[in-house]
Amino acid sequence: MLPKSMRDKKRYLLCRLINVEKKEGMDAGKEIRITLSKQIFSLYGDIGSAKTNAKIIQVKEQNKEVYFIVMCNYNHVEQVEFALANIKELNNCKIIINIREVSGTQKKFNTFLNIKTRK
Repeated sequence: MLPKSMRDKKRYLLCRLINVEKKEGMDAGKEIRITLSKQIFSLYGDIGSAKTNAKIIQVKEQNKEVYFIVMCNYNHVEQVEFALANIKELNNCKIIINIREVSGTQKKFNTFLNIKTRK
């Protein structure tokens, strides 16, 4: 395991998924993971995709809204935001992705989503 000083720094993005056309039985978490990885790959290619290191680490449905947390490299936050902004369709449904906030820790977003963390 690498020491903390040698690890890549990360940033976390809290995003909200707004369905314009609602479809029943759609697994939003799985679909958004696939769509984000395809979008980053198509925009930036193999090397850019590896540098951004973007992953959706948590998806939560709350009050008929879908929130998800994206983890990425701190140098490539703007590229991930651009890729998220360019996603217009999810499983043939029109969607809007709203980036709520960017943070250096995941704990801040867990309090927003009312998720209890272990100590």
